[in-house]
Amino acid sequence: MTKTRKRSLGNIRFMGELFKLQMLSEIIMHECITRLLKSSSDEESLECFSRLITTTGKDLDREAAKVDLMKSIRIVGLIGVYYNIILVI
Repeated sequence: MTKTRKRSLGNIRFMGELFKLQMLSEIIMHECITRLLKSSSDEESLECFSRLITTTGKDLDREAAKVDLMKSIRIVGLIGVYYNIILVI
């Protein structure tokens, strides 16, 4: 694992932990997820997405949050990619 990849994963986990402590809003988390999905062509983005969902999934798994996330994913147009990634996780 390269130094930059390790740092990216650490930053993503840190953001997830901040969200769990309610120091980051759901809007910010959805924006992060959307950006990671937009750049899903590289392995590092998918790994960061996986780490973020692993860290924050339980807290994002609320009905209101699901609706917001689904809107974000539809806007990006990557709903199929999202479900495939979730199935892998």
